[in-house]
Amino acid sequence: MTDPAYVALALVPGIGRARLEVLLGAFETPAAVFGQPLDRLARLPGMNRAAATAIRDSNPRRGERVTVRRSAGCGAAGPAG
Repeated sequence: MTDPAYVALALVPGIGRARLEVLLGAFETPAAVFGQPLDRLARLPGMNRAAATAIRDSNPRRGERVTVRRSAGCGAAGPAG
């Protein structure tokens, strides 16, 4: 079974093979990467603030809020409540 956090990290826009290797080398697990402060991610070799922000915004723990925020921009309705 594939770790959902790994899949989420691999699908972050701007995170290719090289950045993925740097992130996992520094923090060992995708879940640990998602738990890092923005500034700590941005200071890693090959990373920048935009890539760190993309990771923060793609955090699977924030998935519903991110999906709703992205959907709102295209006219989609939010979750029924």
